Amino acid sequence: MSNISNLEDYRTPTPSIENSKVTNTRKYKDVREREYLTQDEIERISKAAKSVGRHGHRDRKYIDTHS
Repeated sequence: MSNISNLEDYRTPTPSIENSKVTNTRKYKDVREREYLTQDEIERISKAAKSVGRHGHRDRKYIDTHS
């Protein structure tokens, strides 16, 4: 247990291949205007999930129970 290391934050910049320097990254709130789906978006995704693929009923139920 003493060898546990901290996980890096998802916003941590990574070195680029070109110059091996860390580039600046934008924060999540600067990229997205919100962190949730509207009810209309959830309904459209749910309807699309039901009509696509072999397990559409399962996918739709998952979306409905987790929204």
